[in-house]
Amino acid sequence: LPELEVSPSQPDQCVCRNVLVVDDVHFNIFCISKLLESLSFRVYHAYNGREALQFFARTFPEAATLDEGVNTTDMQRPSRCSKNCRVLRLVLMDVNMPVLDGKEATSILSEHMRKGSLPFIPIVACTAYMETELSECFKAGMVDFVAK
Repeated sequence: LPELEVSPSQPDQCVCRNVLVVDDVHFNIFCISKLLESLSFRVYHAYNGREALQFFARTFPEAATLDEGVNTTDMQRPSRCSKNCRVLRLVLMDVNMPVLDGKEATSILSEHMRKGSLPFIPIVACTAYMETELSECFKAGMVDFVAK
């Protein structure tokens, strides 16, 4: 991926608009990606919570214990626009997915954020079953929700 440009007048201010979309339905990723890209966001994707953890482990080497023993060399890895860039602005996380669901993945990521091995990145639940899952999503560490 090409390096993102930084405004010369503010070289230490990150201008990244990167979002990770985690969903097991390809059509959902396509629709969400098109919407975000139309708003000038760069979209990365993962198809389940396990792939999201792999993405974080590859993007933030200091959190490599997220996914010990898994080969992440073929995963997407966003470039950093400056020395202060922490890559992602937001994670849109589906709640019900195979392999590792969104609540479990969020719990793991939130724990690393609390420990300081990951920077705080808001994780927003994307779910069609809001009322029955919302309290569990917030307990896991999600900060908000979007209805599908």
